[in-house]
Amino acid sequence: MDRLEQLLVSANNVSTDDPIEAIEIYNLALVIDGKNIEALNGIGCAYLSNRRPQDAARYFMMSLKVCDDIDTRTYLGRALLLLGAFESARSQFQAILKDRPEDLYAMIGMGDASRAEGCLDDAICLYERSLSKGYLAYAGYKPGRERWGIRSAKNIGFSESIGRIQAYRGLVDVYSKKGEPWMAFVAALRYKFTESKNSFLGLFRRFSL
Repeated sequence: MDRLEQLLVSANNVSTDDPIEAIEIYNLALVIDGKNIEALNGIGCAYLSNRRPQDAARYFMMSLKVCDDIDTRTYLGRALLLLGAFESARSQFQAILKDRPEDLYAMIGMGDASRAEGCLDDAICLYERSLSKGYLAYAGYKPGRERWGIRSAKNIGFSESIGRIQAYRGLVDVYSKKGEPWMAFVAALRYKFTESKNSFLGLFRRFSL
């Protein structure tokens, strides 16, 4: 394992518990390779975890100039949502859906943008579509990007179950804003069922190993 690889592994290992330390290590990696996708996205994710979306967006945009992929566009879209740049965020998610029409996180991101802009009916349609048709699209293996080629950044976390929980939470909020408490209650029940089911499956896998 060369020095660059050692730095990337080390930063990835500490990214969840200490994102600031991870940023420092990723920056050392960028000294060796200034266009390293894993380091650029790793710094962006660390800033996103620290609620610094403007810094995060800057690194994700740098990463996109090196390589255009769905992981980076998804992260950039989330950062732009936090910045209130809803139209720019939507353009990132639309770019993903153009190639992957049923991408789970892109649909949820579109729903979040519509909800933030007050387009509540559009948000409902997008959330429901993500729940009925959405799947987690994987970027796949790319040389030199073994840990980044799939949606597996520990400090952000991509999974279909987490995505669907986000969609249910969005639905609860939208129906509450629309003054439809019964529908909000139904969405909350669906969310709790999904959460309980995932907890049970996790326990089952743990004790069946």
